[in-house]
Amino acid sequence: RRDMMGMFLGIIFFGMVLGIQYAAITEFMFVWAAVVAFSVVILVLLIAVFPETQAEDEQRQEHTALKDVILNELRDYRRFMTENRFIKFTVAASFFDNMSGGISAIIMPWIMAYN
Repeated sequence: RRDMMGMFLGIIFFGMVLGIQYAAITEFMFVWAAVVAFSVVILVLLIAVFPETQAEDEQRQEHTALKDVILNELRDYRRFMTENRFIKFTVAASFFDNMSGGISAIIMPWIMAYN
């Protein structure tokens, strides 16, 4: 299902790129605003519609505050990271490795939108 979603979004974004090139748009602020708006719509659909993201029936009966759920998740994550040194350093190394590799993918659109 994830592959189908990726292919579907790839086709849509590819169509958007072709439309931008065909229209010869030179002001990219509205283009990036449209991409962000489209991504937010997809995120809302993923949260609200897809069955993998829905709560189980027994969990739906429980009424817990969002703050409590977030704090419990962060507490479990912190416990997991402090108990396992290998995971802690692997996550840190992966984070910095991905940040250094992905900076060009972030900076280039900002430069295009600024100019």
